[in-house]
Amino acid sequence: MNNKEKIKEMVLKKLSLKDIAQKLSLEVSTIENKVEEIKNNNPDVNLSYLKPKNDIFKKVNKAIDCIKKRQNQMHIGMNELKNKDIFNELNEKISYWDIRLVRLFIKEQEYKKFKTNLTKEEKDIIENNFVDFDSVKNSVVYGIPAFLNWKQKHFKKDSVVEFAKKYIVDVKAINKKRKNGVIGVSHILIKYKDSIKEPIYLKDLVCVDYCRAGGKKSKLMFLLEETKRSTSNHDKQKKAGVEFMKSTVKNVKKYINFLKPDSIIFIPHSVKRNYQIMEEYKKLLKNNITIDDLKKKPGFRAQKELSKMDEKKINADSSFSINKKKEKNYKKILLIDDLSSSGATLNQMAKKVYSKYDAKDIYGIAILGSDTGILPPERIA
Repeated sequence: MNNKEKIKEMVLKKLSLKDIAQKLSLEVSTIENKVEEIKNNNPDVNLSYLKPKNDIFKKVNKAIDCIKKRQNQMHIGMNELKNKDIFNELNEKISYWDIRLVRLFIKEQEYKKFKTNLTKEEKDIIENNFVDFDSVKNSVVYGIPAFLNWKQKHFKKDSVVEFAKKYIVDVKAINKKRKNGVIGVSHILIKYKDSIKEPIYLKDLVCVDYCRAGGKKSKLMFLLEETKRSTSNHDKQKKAGVEFMKSTVKNVKKYINFLKPDSIIFIPHSVKRNYQIMEEYKKLLKNNITIDDLKKKPGFRAQKELSKMDEKKINADSSFSINKKKEKNYKKILLIDDLSSSGATLNQMAKKVYSKYDAKDIYGIAILGSDTGILPPERIA
């Protein structure tokens, strides 16, 4: 059990912050930071025993209103107010910790009010699909707290309930498209074909989920980026990768069982990392099906670095070679990539596979795909 978990356990037992600090040999300020993080991530955690007196509540609330009026921004959210500004507005007579506690309880009230306006199904959709990064606290927030945090940052004047309903409609629209564990995204190939005047070699292109939903980066996209992020924190990278795998592998297997390909070919990674999504998929699937390899050539550039379709085509065309393990010609081959926004890599790989294997049908699956063309344009930020 790490310190954060120990602190949460002791908070639930209503220990004073001073006692917690002594038990863990930490500074009280460190405990305050952790308690605030715990409450932000878990609004249902009961901190009532730490609640400041009503007089402090009234003074902090009044200070917040004064700051908003002075800035002519009554609609701004809690996360955009600086503790220092509130502290100065109160003439430094109320501690930073009391100010932070009051703000936590105000957010708790907003959270409870928001929850009462949603059905259980709607709450579950947001809890299971939403994730955001709180740059002020430098931490990841999930579910309804993340939704409220993000809404206040980007859509300040909209009704939070109405905005939630729009987001939920979009997520439902996405899930409605799902069949055999995946969603068809062949429409992005049409745009690709029109841009570079290249034939489409894929029989079909599907994805497990979208990069975005309701104008917001999806939870899976967030986890994939965390897995790929350049960092020395390999445990954090692996944790995000494991969660990504856990959230997608069931649907990938479901599609493979439906498609029944003769062989699977994985698109190799562009950057060396401690935890590689495609390598993990190989380990999971290698005992059930033949796996052939694409080899990355020197000088390969990540497709995300390129903006033009013809550049992506040339890059994909010149960056890989096929290591064919068996001489037999497969009738059906499945190409797997972790992310596809244009379909360029998978289509050019399909072209190479055709020339090497003389396969009848080649399919592509991107774990995450573009949502362009599926949802109303005004809902895709």
